[in-house]
Amino acid sequence: TFAEACAICHRKGHRPLDDLHLTRAQWNEAIERMEDYRRGVPQAMRPALLDYLLAMRSAAPGRAKQ
Repeated sequence: TFAEACAICHRKGHRPLDDLHLTRAQWNEAIERMEDYRRGVPQAMRPALLDYLLAMRSAAPGRAKQ
């Protein structure tokens, strides 16, 4: 899901996500914002994408970006 929906723009050297450490709710808000850029993620694919983002770039306690 990440490769299909996000990696087009978010990859090393071009809008990397490496420094983001967000909560599930914050990642969901970010996904919703991407719909403004015509990079919407189908609702059926969102849970898997959120699980991936949390596993790879989750917010450690006290580290969530505001």
